[in-house]
Amino acid sequence: MIYKDKPAEFSPAEITDFESKNPSREKVEVFRYESKRSKDRPATFYVAKPNRLQIEAIEETRERSRGNGNDLMINTGVLAGDVDQLDEDDALYFGLLRDVTNLIEAKKKL
Repeated sequence: MIYKDKPAEFSPAEITDFESKNPSREKVEVFRYESKRSKDRPATFYVAKPNRLQIEAIEETRERSRGNGNDLMINTGVLAGDVDQLDEDDALYFGLLRDVTNLIEAKKKL
């Protein structure tokens, strides 16, 4: 289950504050995707790499249930954005999942 209680936006000040308080999660990335809901405004997500403990929890959860692990990956990585659209747009869900997975894989290679 994707948590929908995240803010829709993350201001530059909030990004700076988050990055300074969470150095292991590195830089906040902004991902934008075409949205079925709004053709003139892309769906936007503010994402940070999960930390080591979060990655371990994601991997353990994925071993038991791939779907629950995928949702946990999105829940831990996404700080803000149009999460309310993820249930209604599979392309949006899988695009975001791919990009969060890529962030995690890049972090694991360090």
